[in-house]
Amino acid sequence: MGASLATDWLARVSPLRAADLTNPDPPTSSTAGSLAPTGVNQSQLALAVLAVTDANGLGDFQSRTGYAYDGTQSAHVNAGVLGVTFFLTSYRELPGSKNLEAAEKLYAGACARVAQLLPAGSSQLTPTPDRGTPDFDRSRFGDITLQAPGSSNAIGGIGGIGNLEPGLFS
Repeated sequence: MGASLATDWLARVSPLRAADLTNPDPPTSSTAGSLAPTGVNQSQLALAVLAVTDANGLGDFQSRTGYAYDGTQSAHVNAGVLGVTFFLTSYRELPGSKNLEAAEKLYAGACARVAQLLPAGSSQLTPTPDRGTPDFDRSRFGDITLQAPGSSNAIGGIGGIGNLEPGLFS
């Protein structure tokens, strides 16, 4: 781990699929003898990686998970690989296509799992377990009605405002 996301993606995807996903345009007349792309289009791959991991906080991974992409975290790498596949698929498929929807669903699920992870840290503090309802929120105080000082039950006497002397604040 720790390699670039492009390297991680290429290690997990077959060479033929990598070439197919990174070459969104159909073969031209110069490749008439071959229907399959001949290699990985590094420019398309770099654009997809940038869309997932942009370090300026604009990357899709960070907006979905709340975390900056970290290539040393296996959950980040797994989601990032699916993200690159999703973006490469989006470059070649029409919106609403089954392939695009499937790729987005896999990526969204992986990002949701990352978002649920607790952040790793070096803090010496440990959270205390939940101890239930605090004393001030128990039912024994249910029959007490609080009133502001100087309040009365008379109309206009809320908080004593209705009882102010005229011209007091002029």
